[in-house]
Amino acid sequence: MIGQPLKMDASVASLCRPNVARFCVKVDVTKTLLKRFWIGNSSSRHWQYITYKDLPSFCSYCLMLGHSLDECRVLHPKLFKKDTNVGKKQQTQSSKKKDRIGVDKFKGKLSEP
Repeated sequence: MIGQPLKMDASVASLCRPNVARFCVKVDVTKTLLKRFWIGNSSSRHWQYITYKDLPSFCSYCLMLGHSLDECRVLHPKLFKKDTNVGKKQQTQSSKKKDRIGVDKFKGKLSEP
């Protein structure tokens, strides 16, 4: 079984296009998705291939939706450290612009030390 059926295309319900079937199905993304299934009756049998549409990104490492395994911050923390260092560099540069008594040289206003 692919998953729990949620909706079906009107053409499937009316049987006006028997060669195409579109369903909205709830699937367990932690399990391997089926690529095909065996369909048949006494007169006709064949493998039916499945095309998935609009699947969300899923990380099999941290089990979260929204990013793939290649983009996982838990699995690849070094890839994302650069982004946080950029923000820290900007903060330290802006703090260097203030002199020792806490006066912002550009605005001429007192700021908290």
